[in-house]
Amino acid sequence: MSALNGSGLPNDPAPDIDPLLYPYDRTVWPLGLTSPLVMWNAPQANDVYRLHYAEKNYVLDAYYTLASLPGQLRLDQGDWDRLTASNDAASSSDPLTFTMSRWDHVRTRPT
Repeated sequence: MSALNGSGLPNDPAPDIDPLLYPYDRTVWPLGLTSPLVMWNAPQANDVYRLHYAEKNYVLDAYYTLASLPGQLRLDQGDWDRLTASNDAASSSDPLTFTMSRWDHVRTRPT
């Protein structure tokens, strides 16, 4: 897992993965909704992903092993509620940024 926190990881999880399928860039959610389903073109199952959410008053790193394809994960509802409640958009611009990193379980397997 510590490899996913390294500074050398690109924001895109792998060069052959298209950008996120959902949510779309600049999506706006009203407060109180269910945590959105994040979807992307994952190359294989069993890879580990770090989903990094950040805004002015809150940062969250969530780690998931993708059990099957297609690539889709939902942030825990409690985490999503804390994240959206901490947003300061009422007083100033406070966009939520999102990045994803991927640990490839096949290429990094010990020989």
